[in-house]
Amino acid sequence: TDIRYGNLDHNLGSSFGQIVGCNNPEVLLKANELVNRYGLDPESCGHTIAWAMECFDSGLIDKSITGGIELRFGNSGAVLTLIEQIGMRDGFGNILAEGSARASALVGSGTDSLVMCTKNKEIPAHEPRNKPGLALLYAVGPIGPDFCAVEHDPDFDPDIGVPYALDKGRSFGLLEWIPETELSTRKVRQTVILERWWSGLESLLFCLYATAPVRYMSAALMMRAISAATGWDFSLWELMQIGERRINMLRLFNMRAGLTKEDDTLPDRFFDEPIAGGPYDGIRLDRNEFERARELYYEMVGWDPEG
Repeated sequence: TDIRYGNLDHNLGSSFGQIVGCNNPEVLLKANELVNRYGLDPESCGHTIAWAMECFDSGLIDKSITGGIELRFGNSGAVLTLIEQIGMRDGFGNILAEGSARASALVGSGTDSLVMCTKNKEIPAHEPRNKPGLALLYAVGPIGPDFCAVEHDPDFDPDIGVPYALDKGRSFGLLEWIPETELSTRKVRQTVILERWWSGLESLLFCLYATAPVRYMSAALMMRAISAATGWDFSLWELMQIGERRINMLRLFNMRAGLTKEDDTLPDRFFDEPIAGGPYDGIRLDRNEFERARELYYEMVGWDPEG
């Protein structure tokens, strides 16, 4: 049977590339095949393996735990072996199949200090320390850290942002350029607007890579498309209401499942460890600033600040 597994997307490429220290394109293609064959989430899978590698490098686990695997960053053979083991729930893969948060509880030995999760979901490969709006939604987002929950902060930076972002976003409330690393009242407002906008687009199955404010389709064009498809006199206000309602329904589901304000947080390392090297060298999230922004977010969306 001629089975095809599709192309790599950028998240799979990062999850089984730089996150685990692999630069072999053939390994990436094989990893793509395996995670699709086993029905695994590539982002969580790759980041869980990276967590295990860091635990191994830090001396928190050894070969007696990994089943003899030398679990070093860059060991591409180990990556493929572990994907197979996770898919079959065999060997060390039986533990890793739980995801890094639950796996750390099973392994112990201080491995929880290296878990990079929110709501037990692995943080995507999109750095939040220089994108505080994205960081805020990583924390409060009902489905955990989702890089598609909001348009990212650099797109609205006055120096490096998309030139037409405000022109295409002004109709639904984007009014000013805001530096990407700023976490202020106006940044929280921008984040709330963008979250509702993208939530509405998700609900109506628009491709986020084709729509305003930083891509081709304008808000007006999308409203015309919805009206043409449904026969309704559909408005931009209604789309924003749909986005808000979806977010609130997800939040209510989480509350019923036992999640509280205590789950709306980020790993300590984003506050304690600055970015090392590159144009954002030394940047980290300020914990007090972040917590104030979270409280303001609750007020803006009408959620109980007590959780």
